[in-house]
Amino acid sequence: MRTFIPFRLMLLGIGLLFCSIGFAQIPTNFYSNSTGKSGAALRSALRDIAKTGHVKLPYTSSAFDVWNAYAFTDVRPAPLDSFIWDMYSDKPGSTPNYYFKIYTNQCGTAAAEGNCYSREHCMPNSWWGGLDNAANPQYSDLHHLFPADQFVNNKKSNFPLGQSLNPTWVSSNGSKVGPCSVSGYTGTVFEPINEYKGDFARAYLYLATRYMDEIGNWVKNYPTTESKNLIDTLTYDFKPWFLNMLLTWHKNDPVSTKEINRNNAIYYQTPQRNRNPFIDHPEYVCMIWGGSVCNLPPIISNTVLSNIAPTQLDTVSISSIVMDDGTVTAVVLQWGTDSLSLNNHLVMALVGTNTFKTVNPIPAQVSQTVYYKIVATDNSSASTTSVLGKYNITNTLVKAEPSAYPSGFSGRALNLNNFHLEWTDPTSGVLPDGYLIKISQHLLPSSALPIDGIPSTNDSMSVLVLPGLQSKSFLNLTNNKAYYYSIFPFTNSGTQINYKTDGIVPTTSMMNLCNCGSNRTVFYESMGKVSSTTAITNQKFNSSQLTFSGSADVRNTNASTAYMNASGNANVFFTNAPGKNFIISGINTTAMRIPTLQFGLYKSTQNANGSDFLIESSCDGTNYTQVSYTPLPTGTGSVKWYSVTTTSALSKCPCLFIRFTQTGSTNSYRIDDVLLFDGGN
Repeated sequence: MRTFIPFRLMLLGIGLLFCSIGFAQIPTNFYSNSTGKSGAALRSALRDIAKTGHVKLPYTSSAFDVWNAYAFTDVRPAPLDSFIWDMYSDKPGSTPNYYFKIYTNQCGTAAAEGNCYSREHCMPNSWWGGLDNAANPQYSDLHHLFPADQFVNNKKSNFPLGQSLNPTWVSSNGSKVGPCSVSGYTGTVFEPINEYKGDFARAYLYLATRYMDEIGNWVKNYPTTESKNLIDTLTYDFKPWFLNMLLTWHKNDPVSTKEINRNNAIYYQTPQRNRNPFIDHPEYVCMIWGGSVCNLPPIISNTVLSNIAPTQLDTVSISSIVMDDGTVTAVVLQWGTDSLSLNNHLVMALVGTNTFKTVNPIPAQVSQTVYYKIVATDNSSASTTSVLGKYNITNTLVKAEPSAYPSGFSGRALNLNNFHLEWTDPTSGVLPDGYLIKISQHLLPSSALPIDGIPSTNDSMSVLVLPGLQSKSFLNLTNNKAYYYSIFPFTNSGTQINYKTDGIVPTTSMMNLCNCGSNRTVFYESMGKVSSTTAITNQKFNSSQLTFSGSADVRNTNASTAYMNASGNANVFFTNAPGKNFIISGINTTAMRIPTLQFGLYKSTQNANGSDFLIESSCDGTNYTQVSYTPLPTGTGSVKWYSVTTTSALSKCPCLFIRFTQTGSTNSYRIDDVLLFDGGN
């Protein structure tokens, strides 16, 4: 026997108390991958959700194990919260014959009812060979591992669940053991009381989902167990007689507060950290298995407005996902400006998988609030009405703060001291009336953010840009200085101007290149910008006075990043075909002391160190000399862009050729932002 105080201290030490059960709930977007699915696709999606994050608990351990978990998952409500909630002896609505105290009354054997409680595999562990290892997490899966009167547990033995009209044994709370009376099976079964049949059904449906890839193999590997009578080895699902019984139990005994609290406790207060989806979403049962037992009305979810902050000039379209175990025959939007009088109707049509959208939008309204409901009807004439929704109309004279920042805010060098910014305007919500771009020599501190009500003007450190332009160039910047650019969308003007400054402000930066002294830059090439794969001969490069050729091509994938002055956008791609090359020629290096090359280099595999990527220089375009550079790092996480600088000088001549060549057949490479400068002191 273990005591409770050391266990509580141990919990504090390892930080397992995530939150109070009273405040626990389904995590946001936990079931987002199940949206729009039904049948086998939904079952597979829920399998993946239930497996993600699932940690197998020790069955018996000096650390946190199943016994410890019961202190959170299966205790009775206060003031009896030091006693186990045992479904095999409980009498809902009256007083049980006995109670089990947590830890004190746990055991492995019992001579009679009320002696002690044990750990009960709702689905007998013998059905998978009784194996308790990493390959069999179901052995200690709390979603079907309940505390149980040990004597009743012994009576249940390895029998499947079922119903019996002529039981051979009945427990003190009415649980039965006897021949099955459900059509399709006549063997011995265990029947829980009606008040808990839904709990057991949802546990078994969880097992058929979380372990849908394994349950058929359990029968094949252990063919003598009772599992062969209820698990189909072809479908890896339950046989019809058993499934129909579980669906009936699920329907007749809906999810209780006890189940919800237990599901939350498993997720938030034990290391197991997964959930039973059929407790969180009981409707999923019929969406997967359907059948005559279900006949559910339509389910309405994921209602989306085309404009979350409309003005008095805006119309609003509404879409929603409508699911049904049969066929959805009609979906109608009811709306009005009085929540008690939704007298206007708009037909909603199917526009995608289970997605319905208003054929015509709600007209622009002057009223400050519009209310709406969605009514869906199926082929069984079953109807569902959504909860009341609403949206507010903003005054067209004063708009709210912009809903979103522009996306894709980035910059690239046009040449040595000219910089070009680009972005994509937002298209939904409150749209901006303009953008303020602030320029700084350092990352912009919070004290320098624009302030609502104070308009900005164009100056050396601030630029105003209208929406729709989506770009801005900055020319004649000071050499050898870092510049940081931040963009702030705003609405209105004058004293009503409203800037968006919350969250992560889009920011990009550039270090302008030096064109002075002995380290003067000869040329810089950012490869420009392309919309798709482009031959080198068709690409317009920045350095128009030079000549560019070769068998490599220019692409916009894997844009350069993570090194100073990475321009993104286009780069030259060398596929893993020996001989692919890129040549820059027409360069005068006669006056340079140490012609030095710097460029961005991307490798495609962890093992690549650049030894198969050759850099050479030539004064006649025929006889080339190899130029060395430091090998690239290898190993995990090394597939990325690097800034590479040559470690041996290039040739000095009036017409220099620089050639990049792929010599291997395993790795591919990309280059960008080629800079040639004098590395002499």
